[in-house]
Amino acid sequence: MAVEKNFIEPMVAKAEELGVTILTKTPAADLILDNGKVVGIYAKKDDDSYLQINCKAVILATGGYANNTEMMEARGYDMTYAINQGNPGHNGDGLRMATDAGGADVSLQRCFLREPYSYGIHFFGTMTQAIHRGGPFLWVNENAERYTNEDCGAFTPGNNSNAVHTQNKSFLIFDQSLLDKLAQNVENLVEDVEEAVAKCPGDNIYKADSVEELAQKAGLDPEALVATVNRYNQLCRQGLDEDFNKAPEKMHELATAPYYIFRQDLSFWTSIGGIHTNRKMEVINEAGVPIPGLYAVGTDGCELYRETYTMNVPASCNGNNCNSGRTAAKNAVASL
Repeated sequence: MAVEKNFIEPMVAKAEELGVTILTKTPAADLILDNGKVVGIYAKKDDDSYLQINCKAVILATGGYANNTEMMEARGYDMTYAINQGNPGHNGDGLRMATDAGGADVSLQRCFLREPYSYGIHFFGTMTQAIHRGGPFLWVNENAERYTNEDCGAFTPGNNSNAVHTQNKSFLIFDQSLLDKLAQNVENLVEDVEEAVAKCPGDNIYKADSVEELAQKAGLDPEALVATVNRYNQLCRQGLDEDFNKAPEKMHELATAPYYIFRQDLSFWTSIGGIHTNRKMEVINEAGVPIPGLYAVGTDGCELYRETYTMNVPASCNGNNCNSGRTAAKNAVASL
């Protein structure tokens, strides 16, 4: 049964039973303030007119800012080849309104639900799931230098995208023997990789008979990449990763042509956190003082994580979304 049948529809029905008016296609535009206290909100209606709602408390639940390209770029993300797979409309309106009211913007110290992928390739395809999870691959940056333990996401998947984001560009490299090995457990993997090479949808996926040729196609320094591969192969043969301590079983020598390289772009789902809140889900300023009448919940006001969404507890962010809404509502009612 669909999730909305289990949760959303009963919640809507109960709200309507209690006399709640639910307005869709009516996004909040600006808060109404009186001497620093939130006393209402303006919302834009479907006909472009504005609705003024006077109230004693506002709870922001706008879903973050991952759909706002300007906000993302201001926080250091190159969105040229990025995709956003979250629900549309998460444009940072809550963050903007909260900071305009004096709330602290902590978005630079918070995280995303995001994962590496390659532009133009179906994210949920078996190929993406097989090769963009790290492990037995070689990762290099724009200088053709290895920069991390490629199995960094084994325990906390969010570490994969964290690592990729530390570089201006990131590439994963593998050879034919690793592809053949993975293909034993991944249906159509070889065919999917060859199709991706043929399409090269974002000047980002290449195949070559030598490491030098691979570097040239990807726009990397051939001499530097050869040195990196040689060093990596040496570590693989000795069974000890002296550079980044990757487990020996994840060290796979790149020695069988042809070689493949995929640029690693980022796929975003949602920002997690950004508006500073306390345990009552009140929006607070830089000094930790609440903005009277203003609350932030869900991914807008999530303070469970810092730079990494751990995901070690499945759906922990969704759990917080529900609980933070309940917490804010209870505290808002108690404050009236």
